[in-house]
Amino acid sequence: MVEKEGRTPVLEFWPSAEQIVDGARPPLAVVFPSFYDWQADKAPIPRNREWFRAWVGAHGRRFELDDA
Repeated sequence: MVEKEGRTPVLEFWPSAEQIVDGARPPLAVVFPSFYDWQADKAPIPRNREWFRAWVGAHGRRFELDDA
């Protein structure tokens, strides 16, 4: 899970931890609903933040894909 100030979190999946490099894009990423309304001067969207917090509470912040 990549969380940066002023940006909506992204769940990134990489083949291995060694391949994670700053500035590189992961082969698979899940973008959550935007935390900001860009058409309203980046106004926060509280319901999307709450949805994200609930999702993390249910599923966590780290995952490993199974080859099966």
